[in-house]
Amino acid sequence: MVKSSLWLVSVTLSACVSGPSVEPAQPGAPSPQNPPPQQKLAPQVQQGTGKSTGYDEVLATVGSNVITLGSIRAPLATALEAAQAEWHKARPGKRFPKTEALKVEFSLVQERIHDILLADHINRLGHDPVRVKTLVDYLLANRLAKEREDAGSDQELRERLRRRGMSLDQHRSSLRDSIKRELAVGEELRKIGTGSQLLATPRQMLAFYNKNKTLFTTEAEVDFVALRFDTKAAGDSAETRAKAAATKLRAGEAAAAVAATLGAVVIERQRARPDTGLQAFLTDFAFAPGRKAGDLSAPIPIADQVWLVHLTRVVVAAVRRFDSRQVQAEIRNRIFEKRRFDLLIRITAEEQERARVRISHRFGGDIGRQ
Repeated sequence: MVKSSLWLVSVTLSACVSGPSVEPAQPGAPSPQNPPPQQKLAPQVQQGTGKSTGYDEVLATVGSNVITLGSIRAPLATALEAAQAEWHKARPGKRFPKTEALKVEFSLVQERIHDILLADHINRLGHDPVRVKTLVDYLLANRLAKEREDAGSDQELRERLRRRGMSLDQHRSSLRDSIKRELAVGEELRKIGTGSQLLATPRQMLAFYNKNKTLFTTEAEVDFVALRFDTKAAGDSAETRAKAAATKLRAGEAAAAVAATLGAVVIERQRARPDTGLQAFLTDFAFAPGRKAGDLSAPIPIADQVWLVHLTRVVVAAVRRFDSRQVQAEIRNRIFEKRRFDLLIRITAEEQERARVRISHRFGGDIGRQ
């Protein structure tokens, strides 16, 4: 949420037409830190050999930091798999378009740019750089040792990283950025005192509660079992069978057994809400005022069917009280997260002014543009 809400959001795929809101490339002699627009590829070196294994596409640069396709390949595969699953669930039979895949890829590039900007901030907090480096190295060594222990051996850790499309050096660099980012945010929070929940005064908490009551409202929700009788079936009428079923259900018989005896279809729903697409007659009965668990409808004729609805659980919509300990804890946490979010925006904005950010032409930038 935080990352996608920063300035990078403005660099959407529509920027392929209008251009991104990042600093454009300046004319001049190219350098390793400032590759020319046509330089789309960076050498990829095989771990431990020093030999080039081909080229890796440059997706963005942040100052002297380079974000390549290889550096996000593993999380990209996972994110694309999840995005495709969601796409096909919502649009059965339709192909997953390349534009959607590009959005997923760009979101990971945005996250990586954000991480680099935030990690660089630790170097500007006024601490002794040698002390900061020593602390980062110490924490990095501990994390790698824990990962080796979990993997069973250094070789197995390397193999796990290889399956994720990463070398140990790439993983170490990513961990180092993560540690520096945590230190930067933690130090800023300590400096301004935002880390303390006591900074949320009772008046601020009450104002937040009154402004955001929907966050503290329990939605109406029911579980039910419905029996559906076909009016065209042979034997007793559907309504007669429905009344007989109601008697059995009130006596405590299981709905499945009743349905089997009287020739009905069983429909069960859990955690149903008024906005979850129930048929109107089900919504009208289940969410009528005063409903409680155990309520049983009269036979409901619908076209050539008769329905019987039995409520097994009912949650009535209600606003949770402000003086509840749980509610107050949630309010403190939300206020803290809002302040932390604002802090991250400020830090990233400050670093953006110092670091030159460029992105690939595939996302509307100038890297690789012919």
